Amino acid sequence: MVDAQAIIAFKSNSTVVAKTYNLSSYKSIKESKLSFKVWDLSVVESDGVITILTSVKVPRKSDKLNQLC
Repeated sequence: MVDAQAIIAFKSNSTVVAKTYNLSSYKSIKESKLSFKVWDLSVVESDGVITILTSVKVPRKSDKLNQLC
């Protein structure tokens, strides 16, 4: 979805990685920082299931937060 911000995990050369993205268009997806603080970002893979682990600081004046897993 355009204007969404995402943490996406995937396999790269047999290693599971997680990266942050600002989805500003449908034409290209580029790794970039998010508008909120993210730290301790890591991933775990077990039996083919990838789990993203991280801490996120929600901006003080946010009135809602949507999360999709």
